[in-house]
Amino acid sequence: MASQTKSAETWSLPRIFSTGQIVLMVDTFVDEIHASTCLNPRYAAAVRNIPAEKFQHLQKILKEHLEYLLDPVLDESEWRRNAQMLGQEYSLCEISEPWIAESYRLFLRHATAEAVSLKISGEEYEEYYSGLIGRLFQDLSMQAKIPSLTDFESFESGIGESTQANALYRALMGAAEL
Repeated sequence: MASQTKSAETWSLPRIFSTGQIVLMVDTFVDEIHASTCLNPRYAAAVRNIPAEKFQHLQKILKEHLEYLLDPVLDESEWRRNAQMLGQEYSLCEISEPWIAESYRLFLRHATAEAVSLKISGEEYEEYYSGLIGRLFQDLSMQAKIPSLTDFESFESGIGESTQANALYRALMGAAEL
């Protein structure tokens, strides 16, 4: 129980949106991102090549996942399971990590624009923005594929990438806290 309390404190967001606002914001964003209206053409092609049934499934789980990420309090073990499942779905659909990172960058911009429109205090906005950045980076880390242990070169490469990703994450989180 203590670890859940600690993770709730670590990853909490201020409650600035109602559940209905979160659902509407996420629905709008996912529809736009999957319509590829706001993505670079090199990323948009990844979405267009997914079969319709798989595409609808991917949209559904992405919406649920982003709604969960915007919830003020997370259960870290459930979050990890959901993020890893989403990462596996992306992998099965052959969606690249750059597409995922770009979509999260656009989601951050979308969510923070919505927060600004609420005319909340600067302190509350900074808490929300910093918390959301932390959640998105952590989520990307959780989604990352684990290299096959049978391929030592891939394993070594994965360790190097993980170390770089963790260093980047720590640097960005340090900058976000300033």
